Amino acid sequence: MDLNYTITPSIVEKILFVTHKGKKRDFQRPLHIHLPLRHEMFFVDYGKMILTANGVTSEIGPGECIFIPGAVEHAFTGDSGSPFNYLNIMFRGEVPQYLFGKALPVKHKCMDLIEKLKQESTQEYQYCHEIMGCCLTELIYHLLRQVEFSVAGKRPEPPKIQRYQSDILNRAMAVVADRYSTHLSLKQISRAAGIGESRLRQLFKIETGENFTTLLHRQRIAIAQHLLCEGVFSLKDISNAVGYQSTSFFFKVFKRVTGMTPKTYSGSLGEPAEKQ
Repeated sequence: MDLNYTITPSIVEKILFVTHKGKKRDFQRPLHIHLPLRHEMFFVDYGKMILTANGVTSEIGPGECIFIPGAVEHAFTGDSGSPFNYLNIMFRGEVPQYLFGKALPVKHKCMDLIEKLKQESTQEYQYCHEIMGCCLTELIYHLLRQVEFSVAGKRPEPPKIQRYQSDILNRAMAVVADRYSTHLSLKQISRAAGIGESRLRQLFKIETGENFTTLLHRQRIAIAQHLLCEGVFSLKDISNAVGYQSTSFFFKVFKRVTGMTPKTYSGSLGEPAEKQ
């Protein structure tokens, strides 16, 4: 590979804001418009978003994203009034026109970039703005590859999130998704997946970079976030529903995973202030 070339990044020149929000039932964001060159990306991680831009309506499901160019009138709501969670990034830059207005599946290898964007936007460590710019730039380039492959007639990856190379690991994660609220152990998962416990432990680490306990906590907290969006359950009820008998431990894990307490997250479910 010849590396004698100059890189001039222009896809993302500046990130204006990043928000990761949950919307309760019957939420509706009315038609609005931003200044030119202030593009937006929406990534849905729970529920479905119905977005209308320039009179065209798109459905963005979990694990999918869509880009809206600046100066385009748009509005969005949940599917049939249901709650949904989404990551919203407004940025300035030069994005190829063919990326806009399409619901695009975010492949597994890009999910780490999505999670990094969420973390950096809430923790605000040193150089967080630079890291977010790099993450969004890399994510966009991966999506451009994906769209170009599709245009070229190649079959794109199915729009599924957390789909792993190993069928055994996929079976194991399906069990976690189905039985997360129970007292679930790695031994039980390995039996259900038909593999030895030590080998499954290795697969978790190799393909996800995390251990079984961390993945189980993430699954539980993701469901807890969805229940908080419903706005009708107490924190104790939610804690019990997702498998935590101790509410204080639930609070601790929730903050570790999301960067905020359940109360703070619940209080953040309103619409963020817009920057024009």
